[in-house]
Amino acid sequence: MIDTNVLLDAVDPSRPESEPARGILSWCNGGGDRGMAASASLKDVYCIMGKRYSEPVARKAVQWLAELLSIGSLGCEECLDALLSNEPDFEDGLVRSSAEPNDADFIITRDTAAFASSPIKSMTPREFIAAVIEQDRYGR
Repeated sequence: MIDTNVLLDAVDPSRPESEPARGILSWCNGGGDRGMAASASLKDVYCIMGKRYSEPVARKAVQWLAELLSIGSLGCEECLDALLSNEPDFEDGLVRSSAEPNDADFIITRDTAAFASSPIKSMTPREFIAAVIEQDRYGR
């Protein structure tokens, strides 16, 4: 599961961690595992990119992500789970509550502390890329 902040990094080259975020999307679509994003994250990407740039830019960014990633749905149950959780931020709770029923292996985020109590391991984009390189090197 790819967190909103990493999705924003991937679609906006002016952001500080754009390169590793784009590297993750390239890996996911170049023979690695299929990436996933919560549906709420796409809404956030649309809103932020629309405010920063324009509606057409925002729409193109979300379309690109939707073509590259599986989209984890969020229903009433996931929303209530996120609301009642101990995550410091509702958006983080939504990402986690979408990741769990979709059997995500990791939550890739720049804010690993936000997911400290999640049963799904969180890691930064750079940590994920390093782990993938290590796995590929040793065939694990």
